[in-house]
Amino acid sequence: YVLTTLLIYFLPLKPLSVDERASSPRSYGQLLRQPSLIGAIAAGAIGYGVMVLIMTATPLAMHSGGFKFGDTAIVIQWHVLGMFLPSFLTGKLISRFGSYAIIQLGCVLLLACIVINQLGQSYSIYMVALILLGVGWNFTFIGATTLLTQCYEPADKARVQGVNDLIVFSFSAAASVLAGYWHNLFGWEMLNLMMVPAIVVAMLALIVTQRRPIKEMSALN
Repeated sequence: YVLTTLLIYFLPLKPLSVDERASSPRSYGQLLRQPSLIGAIAAGAIGYGVMVLIMTATPLAMHSGGFKFGDTAIVIQWHVLGMFLPSFLTGKLISRFGSYAIIQLGCVLLLACIVINQLGQSYSIYMVALILLGVGWNFTFIGATTLLTQCYEPADKARVQGVNDLIVFSFSAAASVLAGYWHNLFGWEMLNLMMVPAIVVAMLALIVTQRRPIKEMSALN
């Protein structure tokens, strides 16, 4: 952490642009009245939280099912590949189909992961489900991050990014803390099913958002 702090301190950040200096940032209340911003944050936070919770609970479930540590490690390795390998194409997919479509596809993949996890606890089921979980997170997170950049004026950038990161990574931290407890309390299958309402909320939020103009800034100013 000390090393990271030093690196950030000496990071050669670009100075504020003319547009960023031209106006004052809007209040948090004004920013959070934008449906598009709420949709982007909700998709990013729920997608990240669902992914972290299921990923963190997977080694516990596999250990309870009698799998060896090496089997669990390979499943998690493929999951991580699913998280990051699609990034070579995700940007192009967003450019072609739009952020909304890619986020919704990511949500569908997260739901597919949950459905597959209801089919049993074999090695192949864990493998396929965790790969889908990784790709689903990639699409929801990168898509939501891209959508977020369309929801603010230059002067608002720092506030919007700060609020987004606080909410998204708070969801991630909470999911990490709750994974073991919920797995012990509810079991593997129910833990997965408990994520369905959250994913549906994210999908509905995006549908509502998509019906409204992305840039509501002019109406709020």
